[in-house]
Amino acid sequence: LMQITDAEGAALVMDGRFTVAGITPSDPDLKRLAEWMDSRPDLEVFESCHLGSQIDWASEFSEVASGLLAVRISHVRQSYLMWFRPEIVRTVRWAGEPGKTEDKNQKLNPRKSFEIWSELVRGRCKPWTEVEVESATEFRGAIMTISLRRAEEAVQLGEARFLQLTNALPHPVWTSDDDGQLTFVNQKWIEQGFGSQGRWYEQERLALEDQGRSGKLWTAAVTEGIPFELEVRFHPPSNDADRWNLVRAIPYFRADGTRAGWAGTCTDLTDRRQRE
Repeated sequence: LMQITDAEGAALVMDGRFTVAGITPSDPDLKRLAEWMDSRPDLEVFESCHLGSQIDWASEFSEVASGLLAVRISHVRQSYLMWFRPEIVRTVRWAGEPGKTEDKNQKLNPRKSFEIWSELVRGRCKPWTEVEVESATEFRGAIMTISLRRAEEAVQLGEARFLQLTNALPHPVWTSDDDGQLTFVNQKWIEQGFGSQGRWYEQERLALEDQGRSGKLWTAAVTEGIPFELEVRFHPPSNDADRWNLVRAIPYFRADGTRAGWAGTCTDLTDRRQRE
C-alpha cells in the first residue's frame, strides 16, 4: 500500500478501527484526522506536505507525519486511506557530519547552514508529486468500484431474503413513509383485499370509523417518533363478518440516524376476541 504513493506510512480507517503499516501517527491522532475529514464531506482527495499549516494540532506529530495524502473511500461509513511522510529534516542523509568550524564573523559554514535550513523546512515533508496523487486517486476509484459491486450484490441478496421472509409470514406486512403512503406490501396483504398504493389507513376494507381513528393516531406517532398500535376492523373479501386486527408499526432508520420509513404488521384478533 505504501508503494502506491512512495509513503513512509499508511493507514486504513474503517468505522473507527485502524490498520496501519510503516511510520504513522498514534490511533488517537488517526481518529482526529478521520473526524477532520468527516467534517469536510465534499473532500474526496486531500494532500499536503505541510499539514501543520492547515491543521493546528497536526504539529504535535509532525516528526512522523508532516505530510498527508488521504482519499475518501465511502460516503456512508467513516472510511479513508491515508498515506504519511515524516518531517523532511529526519530524511536528510549527510555524506559526513558537518564540520564544526569556528567563525567569529558567523559566516557561512556547514553547521550553521544546516541549522538555518532546518528551521526553514521544519514541519514539511518531501512534496507529493502529481503522479503520486493520481496513483492514490486511481486506487480510490478501483476500491469504490469493487465496493459498489459488492454493495449491489448485498442489496439484491437482502431484497430476496426480505421478500421470502415477508411472504412466508402468516400476517399482512407493509412498509410506508411518514405520510402513511405504502412503499411495500407482502402477498398476505394483497390476499386480504388491500391495495398496494395509497395510505395504509385509507384502504377501503378498513372500517370507515377506524380509518379516522387510525389517521389521528398515526399523525401523533409520526410526530413523536413512537411505535403505532391500534385495534381495527377489516372487511374480508368474502363479505363475512368484520375481523378485528391489531395493527402495529415501528419506525426504521438509515445509517446516519434519520428515519427512513415505517414497518407494519397486522395480527388477526377475531378468534381471541370470540373466546374472550
